[in-house]
Parts: sequence; C-alpha cells; structure tokens
Amino acid sequence: MSDIEDSLNKIKELEHTADVLYEITADDLLELFELAAISMFNTMTDIKKVVPRDCKEISAEGFDLENLLYRWLENLLIDHDLTGYVYSKIMQLNMTIFREDRSEKMILRGVVCGEKFDRERHEARLVVKAVTYSQMFIHRTSDGRWRTYIVYDI
Repeated sequence: MSDIEDSLNKIKELEHTADVLYEITADDLLELFELAAISMFNTMTDIKKVVPRDCKEISAEGFDLENLLYRWLENLLIDHDLTGYVYSKIMQLNMTIFREDRSEKMILRGVVCGEKFDRERHEARLVVKAVTYSQMFIHRTSDGRWRTYIVYDI
C-alpha cells in the first residue's frame, strides 16, 4: 500500500447536509495536520495522480490548535487559488509553541509537494471554497491518538 493510500485510510468522510465533513485520526499532531491537508486536496482531485514534482514551504500561525489547523488549511487553499497547484505530499512538518505575555502562539511549518492542476491528467472533483470552523475541534482520544473534524465549504 502506498503512503497516499495509508493516509487516505485515516480520513473518513461523514454525512453532511451541504458541505464536506471529515473525521481524521492520527498517531500524533503533526500527522493530523498532514492528513488534514491531504483531505482537502483529495476533495479537489485524486491526489494519487498528483506527482510531487515541485515543493515549497508553507507556514501558519495560530493561538490554539484549532486556529492553527484552520490557518494552515486556509494558507494552503490560498496558495492553490493563486497558483493552481494541488499537493499530494506533505513533509517536514514542525510545530513551535511559545508564550508571550500570557498568550500562546503556535507556528506550523511544512514542505508541500505537488504540481499545477492539469485537466488532462487530473480529475476535477469538488471546488473547496473555504475551510470552516464548523464542528472543528481537536482532541486526544483514550488510546493516545489525535482526532479532528473538518468541514469544507464547497
């Protein structure tokens, strides 16, 4: 089984009336953020057909885990909207958490690899218009894994 197939097996699409809702379970927080990005791009196209030929660094800042996840996905979506790129490989993720004057700041950096969307080679699925906070929360499960729910506005 490929890395992409392993990742997609950890992403479960749930019923939602108008948008796309995913439940994602990961062994650690960085994998959770990686899988969230994969879920978004796999909503747009079959990422198994996206060649990870071009890479770039994407980062996000947040004041808590949900805000960091939202901003991470939002920055990826903005990049997609501006460049037309879709990504199938997310790697070298690292998270820094620090406190300033009683407030917490989190920074996530990662390298994403993919290619420009090509209608001849890539399946056009749903257009993700926005990431939402609807039903989003991140929690640790009783077995020590991490879980989140994400709704994409389509």
